Formats: sequence, C-alpha cells, structure tokens
Amino acid sequence: MRFWFLCCLLICSTSVIANDLTPNDMASNDVAPSDMSPSDMSPSDMSPSDMASNIVVSNAVVRLLPPGSPNTAVYFDIANNTSQPIELTRAEGQFADSFEFHLMSMDGETMRMQHLDSLSVAAHQSMALVPGGIHLMALQLKESLHEGQVLSLILYTEQGTAIPVKAIVAKP
Repeated sequence: MRFWFLCCLLICSTSVIANDLTPNDMASNDVAPSDMSPSDMSPSDMSPSDMASNIVVSNAVVRLLPPGSPNTAVYFDIANNTSQPIELTRAEGQFADSFEFHLMSMDGETMRMQHLDSLSVAAHQSMALVPGGIHLMALQLKESLHEGQVLSLILYTEQGTAIPVKAIVAKP
C-alpha cells in the first residue's frame, strides 16, 4: 500500500512534466467545431487525433526490478471517453523488444499469467492495469532501468489510433 501511495504521489507531482504539458497546453482547446461532442462520436467518426485525445492514460508506472531482469510490467489507468468500445491490440516502446497484455489469475494456490491478444475498454468506462491483475509486460528490456526515469511507449487501438504514454519507473 505504501508503494502505491508513494507512486501516486510521485506521479501526481510529475504528471505535468512527464506528459510534457504546460499550463497553456492544459487550457487550450484543439477540438474542431462540430455538432457532436467528441465523447458522442463513434471511433469511426473521429480523426485519429480526436480518438487519441478521448482515450486518456494516467498513472503509468514501469515496475523497477533488480538489474539484469529481462522483463518487467507496466501498470496504468485508461479511460475510454468515446461512445464506442475500444480494443487495444499492441504497444511499442524503445526500452523493450516487445510488449504483451497479460492477466494474472489464481489456479488453486498457483498464480498463473495468461497472454491476452487484446484489451477491451467499454465506452465511457475506465480500466486499471494493476499488479496481480491485467497488466502490460515489457519483454526483453534493452536497457537498465533507473528509479524516477520517464519512459515513452505507444498503445495502439484496433483502428490504428496511436496513444502516447509517459511512464515513470518505480520500485514495487
């Protein structure tokens, strides 16, 4: 519990920096005029930038493991503010060779990890990727990770929309 409190505190205090936002960025409105609000549009009605701006990723953390660990996990919250479900199909980042969505579950007294081909987020719903549940695995790390480091990755939807994410490296 203390870990998550510290992560949340660290992430909240660095969210403006980690997402490269300035107060002017947060106050600007880049949405084109329309008869429908973006949250009422279906993904097929939206431009890729409208779609990406209506899918919000927050509290992104890359789990810091001991040096030499080949893989790690990425946790985050994702909110789908569109009127249609979205399907996350893949992720990319410079710090690992590949990424996979996984689900942790109990089989009797044994914890099992199951590969997921994609991840669905219902319309106007949120989902938390957390330790012991659904998470994103970063496989074959290309570099040693350091606490406090900010890493970039991109999530992709079934429609090809790219969702940029900045994640902070933190101890479990």
